[in-house]
Amino acid sequence: MTGPAPPVSTVVKPGSRALPIVEWFSETAYTPPGAHRLLTAAGLTAGLLIGRGLMDVVTARSSNKEKPLERDQVLAPFTPLHGLMRYNPYSDRTPDRWKSVVDNLAPVMLGGVGAYLGSRHYFYGNELKLWGNGAAKAFNATTKSVSAKFKTGTLALDEADHMTGLVQSETMNKPAAFSFIWGSDTGFHLPGAWWVFGTGMSAERFATGVGRKPWIPFAGWFNRLMGNHSSGMLSLHGAMRDTAKWMEANVMKFSHPEKWLTSEALMKRVEAGLQVFRKVTPEQKQKLMKAFEEHLQKAHALREKLKAAGKSEEEISKKVYEFIGGTGEYKDGVGLFGVAYERMLIQNGFDLTKVKLGDFGPFTFVARLLGGGKGPRAVEAAYAKHLKEAHGIEYGESYLHDVTLKKTAYYTGFAGLTAAGIYAGDKIVTQLNKKVDAAGNPDTQNAEPEKQKGKGINGWVNGKPLDTLQWASRMLITPPSMHRFMNAAFLSGTLYGSAKFANVLAGRKLQLLRSGALPNSLVSKEQVWGIFKPLHGILEYTPGSSLLKDRWRQAAHALFPVSVGMFGTFTGSHMFFRDRINSLKKPETLEDYVDKISLEQSKFYAGATAFTSIFNTGSGIHLLPIFSYTGNLNNRYLAASGQQVALPGLGKWWSGNPGLHPWGVKQTLGHLCSYLTYNPDKNPHEVPLLVHSVIAKLYPDLPEDKLLVAKRKIIDRLMGIRNEYFEGDTIPEKNHKVLHERIHQLTGGQGFEELLMHAGLNPAEANLAHNGMQGKIANWTGSGRTVDRLQNEYRSKFAERMGHRGRPFTAQHATPFASGKKAEIPRGMSGNGVPGNKVSVVAADRLQPSPGQFQTH
Repeated sequence: MTGPAPPVSTVVKPGSRALPIVEWFSETAYTPPGAHRLLTAAGLTAGLLIGRGLMDVVTARSSNKEKPLERDQVLAPFTPLHGLMRYNPYSDRTPDRWKSVVDNLAPVMLGGVGAYLGSRHYFYGNELKLWGNGAAKAFNATTKSVSAKFKTGTLALDEADHMTGLVQSETMNKPAAFSFIWGSDTGFHLPGAWWVFGTGMSAERFATGVGRKPWIPFAGWFNRLMGNHSSGMLSLHGAMRDTAKWMEANVMKFSHPEKWLTSEALMKRVEAGLQVFRKVTPEQKQKLMKAFEEHLQKAHALREKLKAAGKSEEEISKKVYEFIGGTGEYKDGVGLFGVAYERMLIQNGFDLTKVKLGDFGPFTFVARLLGGGKGPRAVEAAYAKHLKEAHGIEYGESYLHDVTLKKTAYYTGFAGLTAAGIYAGDKIVTQLNKKVDAAGNPDTQNAEPEKQKGKGINGWVNGKPLDTLQWASRMLITPPSMHRFMNAAFLSGTLYGSAKFANVLAGRKLQLLRSGALPNSLVSKEQVWGIFKPLHGILEYTPGSSLLKDRWRQAAHALFPVSVGMFGTFTGSHMFFRDRINSLKKPETLEDYVDKISLEQSKFYAGATAFTSIFNTGSGIHLLPIFSYTGNLNNRYLAASGQQVALPGLGKWWSGNPGLHPWGVKQTLGHLCSYLTYNPDKNPHEVPLLVHSVIAKLYPDLPEDKLLVAKRKIIDRLMGIRNEYFEGDTIPEKNHKVLHERIHQLTGGQGFEELLMHAGLNPAEANLAHNGMQGKIANWTGSGRTVDRLQNEYRSKFAERMGHRGRPFTAQHATPFASGKKAEIPRGMSGNGVPGNKVSVVAADRLQPSPGQFQTH
């Protein structure tokens, strides 16, 4: 042959334009059972549980039940630790605040270690016996074989490229694990994997470790930016094995290359094999394509020879695959694996010293920035040794000199990041203090913390650094982080089960096909349960075949598990929020409707989480801002749990958060109730900020002067009640219960409505859906009508309650908020919304918060 012939009609037919799109989806579909995601989430959850359990013992307080943890409830080995760090979680006093920070930090630090170990186990640990011959074993087998070769001090080109990615991945595992300790309220998930300390980095850690690069159709420039210079998502090691599988399948299917091979298809394979070279000319590509074609012709000839010798199809398939790779008894010196491929490249004029190993675009730079230059240099040394021993080639100047950051640059960058962090923390605390002072009432300001700070270095540390740490510690993941784990577990379970069924239909094991273990991928009818035997092989196909029928069936084999798996992700999230969903089925109070609306808006993100969970990193989904898998996962948690982003600026834009607390209206009111009850000081420091967070959230368009007046009235009302229970300079424990009940009556249910009216605010005019861009996106995508209905429903109930109090209040007073009209003030109220006579207070039946309840996932 002078060149690959045009395909026959059985290969490409008119009307098959949709096939490439379907094949892209199938190639970028998540591989069952999603073991890396599950192991990372499991490690995180285990670490959080252990850490939380230990801190409960040390603080002698059950964080989940708002009551003391008695010594006799502690396991014997841990009793010496019981009560070593008792503290009041609602106190503003310096020792209690530091203990609160430690109490919140300790569990998540162990959780971060657990996430790190879970991810590391996927690459380096023993195979998961639960998954049999699943993806975890396949990827581990690749890692183990290359790592074992690395220990000998020599690595071939494809092995060196894979190993470089692996050591860079291990460097990125540290910030990836650290990112898991931050809750959704930081908003760190919104930039996707572009933010080093965002949870998207875990996906990039996986991609770099297994050798997978973004492969986005019609975005070649972006693919190249990300280090992908081929037409697929696999790096060199995986791409060459995939090419060998493709060749073997078609050699076994057809008698001659002219019956299946096209120039376009072969060139894609050639480009995949040249992706590590810095510069490649069109002439070099054509020359190597010719070499590939000649090698294929020899493979066809070998097949005919073995067939004439009476060998079985299974044995012929195995021998042909070995020959294509350049191994086995029939090898002829060249092939697609290891040394054999290097010989083919040398014979066709390629310089093996002009390569760029482990190129993952900006993430290679990130790995170097994080101090990951030592590992790649060791890999390069092993590759240089191999070139000398195998081919007599001197490697020469290290390419890493061009891309590895020097120590000076590294330390400068680290110092810059540290300075930026300190500056940001200072700005956050300054804004927090401004919010506190915004109440404008000196009687509510607490001078006590200032007295406790001390002088000199102690005074400085107990000032803004402590303020920043306490603020940040409120946005850590709540143990045991079950939402993330349940999403991963349900996805893995449904993927595993549906993949088993798809394997029966296809007669092949998808996991082993994806790993390149073609000879072991067959599923015999005898291996199938009796009830499923009639279904065995109805989607049978030849993997890698160019026949349209085989290509459609292979795509269907890959897509079936994830089509079912996405419902597993959705179910996991739904099960996590099941109790909350049930509790909000019949909302009555203002704060319940705020939570109900946020829960409704979260449904869009639940669906988006399910959909994006089924794509692997080759799709580039993890790079998307806001709508990456981790972005959707965190946004679903935020909205469904009634919480919000608390980072200044970002919080207001994304969540409509006017303050710096991560809690929504109901949770802030619950915390305010406990804070006023259990804080020992005369004037609790954060009361103005907590009140501001609630009022400015419900009335975002209220002028600042009116907002200030309303805040003063609410604070005076609450503090007036609180002052009744002081004895001396504090509130004795005997008064806590009755004080909590009285404050609770004004921070929930109809009592909260009365408190708003007392401050001159009309509950009917409150914006119950002020959730920033997060809420707007949800409304645009289908939640808008439900949100309007819920707001009108609340206003109707409020009008009815006012009517029951002897005031004529009709439906006209509950005008739709979305229309932009002002809700009319009920009769019997003054123009500023203050009731004309006293309104009875009915306590709402609300769950009381615990100190750890409002930390975030």
